[in-house]
Amino acid sequence: MREATGAIPAVAEMRGTPQGLLVRVLVLGGSGFVGGAIARGLLAEGHEVRVLSRGPQAVEGADAMQGDLADPRSLAAAAERCDVVVHAAGEASHRASAKALGWINVAGTENALKGARHASVRRFVYISCTDVSLSVEPRVGWNEDRFPRGGPISELGRSKLRAEEAVIGAGTTEFETVVLRPAQVWGPGDTSTLPGWAAESAMGIPLFGAGTNLIGTTYVDNLGAAVVFALQTPEAAGAVFHIVDAEMTLARDFFGDIAESLNAPAPRKGLSWRVEYARAQVRRRLRQAGPWPTDVLRRARSASFDQLRARDVLGYEPKVSQADGMKALAAWIEAQGGAKAVASAGRAPATDESVADQISAAYE
Repeated sequence: MREATGAIPAVAEMRGTPQGLLVRVLVLGGSGFVGGAIARGLLAEGHEVRVLSRGPQAVEGADAMQGDLADPRSLAAAAERCDVVVHAAGEASHRASAKALGWINVAGTENALKGARHASVRRFVYISCTDVSLSVEPRVGWNEDRFPRGGPISELGRSKLRAEEAVIGAGTTEFETVVLRPAQVWGPGDTSTLPGWAAESAMGIPLFGAGTNLIGTTYVDNLGAAVVFALQTPEAAGAVFHIVDAEMTLARDFFGDIAESLNAPAPRKGLSWRVEYARAQVRRRLRQAGPWPTDVLRRARSASFDQLRARDVLGYEPKVSQADGMKALAAWIEAQGGAKAVASAGRAPATDESVADQISAAYE
């Protein structure tokens, strides 16, 4: 492996063969579902990878360090002598408290930016999500610059959007920033969304309508492949990119495949999305189990995202089809012990109490 230089050379001619130029990369949240897939994808291309996480989990082939988004000093230490930071840490659950989402996703991203700049990192890649544009409106063919009236409807989407703004606003000629915005991320290893689907699947995953709406998806390894291009493509600096699967899929078909992977009954049709949305609002207010408003909107309102910018600027093409991804998912679910085992492995969303120690430590 070549010696990394601390700066990213020009790679315009390398598009399509990103493995031809190797860099040192720090992946924040590298032991998680998304971060782990990103780290493995980078390692497969020959890049030197370091992962930072709160726990001792490791990614085979990567250097492991423990640290916290609440501590810019640990972030700067981890980023030392790295060319790129990929920020895949954060809170992904829309059931997390507003305070926790603000602290982890917004303040945590600001801390990550501070640490990366202090370490003289050349490029910072932030993993956001398409919930930044989630609302009751259908989002068919939306590009990266389009947003609903009034902004995103969920606190998760609002926190991710504020983090995106911080990332793009921090960009300079010496410190380049890129935002990748995947849709519903899915695939083997998911302890965020899949456990909820698995829990619902015993009675048939509800579609909140007929399921004839489009649903935006991103297989986790396709996101990992996009990061490889985002590391170095010069024209990517300062831009936001939708990263989605090649297929435009109906909700009934996607969740039918998920149900088959879980060895569960077929999804069940529900009442109109408006009725289901009203019911979900009550559940959220009462903090009850069952689908919440974001679940209904993600599953029942049409969403497809323009891929032109990612294709033309990054050279991104989804490398894993949904059919192949479902085969890998089914094999992983079987290895875990089936739908019940997957459902029980879900990660609890962050609460005010769970971030209290982080907040206290940050101000000591």
